[in-house]
Amino acid sequence: MRSKIHVSILFVFLLLVTLHFSPKIAPAIILAVTVHELGHLLAARLCGISPDQFKLGFLGATIVVQRSLYSYMKECIMCIGGPLANFLSALIIYPFCDASMLCRSFWLYSLSLGILNLLPIKSFDGGRIFSSLLLCKLSLKTVESILNFTSFILIFTLWSISIYLLLKISSSVSLFVFSVAVFAKIFLPDS
Repeated sequence: MRSKIHVSILFVFLLLVTLHFSPKIAPAIILAVTVHELGHLLAARLCGISPDQFKLGFLGATIVVQRSLYSYMKECIMCIGGPLANFLSALIIYPFCDASMLCRSFWLYSLSLGILNLLPIKSFDGGRIFSSLLLCKLSLKTVESILNFTSFILIFTLWSISIYLLLKISSSVSLFVFSVAVFAKIFLPDS
């Protein structure tokens, strides 16, 4: 069976905004995101999971598997594939990053994407890994409560850091917008 690819309008908008406002580093961002998603796909294939759908949305991509459920271990392996691909690519490219701004940007965005995705925030790779590990011992309701709490605390922390950076050095507008968008997507009902 062939996998379907679904691209949201918000993803296209975010891509166009990135290309417009950051044309010099946009290729590095796009490459880091691509490496991340290919890491997930490779991990899924290594686990014998064939995705039915690949959704590109505002907060990244999601692999959708409609058929049989797979184990918590396979979920963890699939989730770690993206950040691991980012860390490996950053490690490989680092020795070549002396002169090239594009190379340094790719290195930075790969590391940032890998680290950010490992945070135990709902709908992030780290949140899915955290949930899978907790579900081995706790009920679904308890795990959802724990994940909602940790997600709220971490997103609030990111938002607070972005406010501090905005006030202190007039920087981090993107972190502010990102943390507000993540909070809205996770905690506010769909309108």
